Amino acid sequence: AWVAMSPSPTSPSTPCFPGSLEWILENQLHDGSWGLSNQNTSLIKDTLSSTLSCILALKTWSVGEQHIIKGILHF
Repeated sequence: AWVAMSPSPTSPSTPCFPGSLEWILENQLHDGSWGLSNQNTSLIKDTLSSTLSCILALKTWSVGEQHIIKGILHF
């Protein structure tokens, strides 16, 4: 998700890798998180960091408001 926040070197107001934002929008899990779908408690930190990274990337470019809300409500 960090790559999704990188601005284009020729246009700082647009993402350098718009496909990464599309991936984030298309791959949110039903529970609102991003990461592995099983609820293995040893992976909770990974799911948390992945979800927060995706929320931050979407917020950076002001897209996916419903995805952001669903991600926040996951926790």
